[in-house]
Amino acid sequence: MERYEIKHTAVLKYFIKRILASSTKQLSVNTIYNEIKSSGFKIGKNQLYEYLDACQNIYMAFILKKYSYKLVSRELGERKVYSIDNGLLNAVNFKFSNDSGKAMEQLVFLELKRRGKEIYFYKENYKCDFIIKEGNSIREIIQVSESLSEEKTKKREIKGIIDACKEFKLEESIIITKEEMPDIEVEKIKIRMVPLYKWLLLGLDS
Repeated sequence: MERYEIKHTAVLKYFIKRILASSTKQLSVNTIYNEIKSSGFKIGKNQLYEYLDACQNIYMAFILKKYSYKLVSRELGERKVYSIDNGLLNAVNFKFSNDSGKAMEQLVFLELKRRGKEIYFYKENYKCDFIIKEGNSIREIIQVSESLSEEKTKKREIKGIIDACKEFKLEESIIITKEEMPDIEVEKIKIRMVPLYKWLLLGLDS
């Protein structure tokens, strides 16, 4: 608050809690603005965007952009938010770790950042958690799923990764899971099933 001379203490606290509560989800500053406005607080939408910039500048939160071939769509289109730390989320967000799937996704995102990857998410017919850009090309596609034991979940995750592979003409991808699972091949695309601990410890590319 002192660094950025923020005077609306209550609004800032609410904004930060909403940002953290949205971790791994799509972020809508407009929705938060309407919530604050309906509570009787007078604040401009641009100020909330400044709050979001401040959260990024102090490494409280990171914004992940949706990949698009068009620059304007990448910069101004849909975005997801991730927190700097799962422990922080647990402290302020009603036991975030109870949803271990989200905690895993958070962890994978932070590790990709640590590895210096240029990361986006992909969403057309289906969603893919992370696509990795190197130079002018998409080189890696990663989906994160705690478990694929439910057939509905398995189909959704595989459709998302196949969608992305076809779009970027890749023949191999990764699903990071909680436990060991055999690799599979779908529509001539190899999907490597990599347990989280192995991906973290061995620095698997990804």
